Amino acid sequence: MFGTPEYSSWASMKARCLNENNSRYHRYGSRGIRICDRWLSFEGFYADMGPRPPGFSLDRIDNDGHYEPGNCAWIPMRDQGRKTCRIRNLTHNGVTRSIAEWARHLGVKPHAISMRLNKYGWTVEKALSTGGEL
Repeated sequence: MFGTPEYSSWASMKARCLNENNSRYHRYGSRGIRICDRWLSFEGFYADMGPRPPGFSLDRIDNDGHYEPGNCAWIPMRDQGRKTCRIRNLTHNGVTRSIAEWARHLGVKPHAISMRLNKYGWTVEKALSTGGEL
């Protein structure tokens, strides 16, 4: 199944956790994220995970947990992006969302919210309460 989406996900998982030369190793392998023995072979991984739906990616349910059955699922790439440590969440009126989610909710571009906060030094309340683009 070399070249399939499932194989690519499996190979990327292994590289992140096992290859010290991988650019993302510091967020996985060096942090102690491991792969269960069964998933060191593609056949074991595929038997447990099955086909990857189009537009989905491999997710660890507990971001501090290992790659193993019970802690992994195929989720939409849009949802996967919300779990990265690089995402900045903002709380406004008791609701917490990422900048991208706030932008969709407010009908503005994420860049506009980021500029309001970072370049202009606006408070979260002002940045999320002001309509329109910059």
